[in-house]
Amino acid sequence: MIKQVIIWSLQDKCFGPNLDDIKNNIKVSFESLEGKVPGLVSVEVQSDCLSSSNGDILLSTVYEDDLNLKGRDSNEFWNEAMNRAVVPFIAETKHVYGKILILNLLKNMLKKLQSRNLLELFYIANLNLVISFFI
Repeated sequence: MIKQVIIWSLQDKCFGPNLDDIKNNIKVSFESLEGKVPGLVSVEVQSDCLSSSNGDILLSTVYEDDLNLKGRDSNEFWNEAMNRAVVPFIAETKHVYGKILILNLLKNMLKKLQSRNLLELFYIANLNLVISFFI
C-alpha cells in the first residue's frame, strides 16, 4: 500500500468571503472519489489547518500499490476534481509518498473487526504507526 500526502497552499485571492466554500468544495470533491478511482483505498481532506501550518489544505490518500497511484492521473473523476476544485485556486503543491508498513495494516484489520477494545489496547500499548516517508 502507498500513502500520498499532498499539501496545497491557496492563492491569495482565495482569502476572502468565499474561502470556506472553496475549502469545502475541495473536501467534498476528493472525499467523494472513494470507489470511483481504481485502487484508491481511502481519502481524507483536512481543510482546517493551524495558522502555523505551511499549507492550507491537506489531502491524504492510500492506494493499493504504486501502479494505482500512477494510474489515477488518467481517471476521469480524479481529473474532474482536480480541474474544477483545485487548479483554479492553488498556488503551491507539495507531495510526500510513503510505503505503509505492517503496523498500519494491523490497525486497518482491527478497524474492520470493529473491536473498540482491541483498538484501544493497540493505542494504549503505544504502538506507533510506522510509515517510511520519502520525497
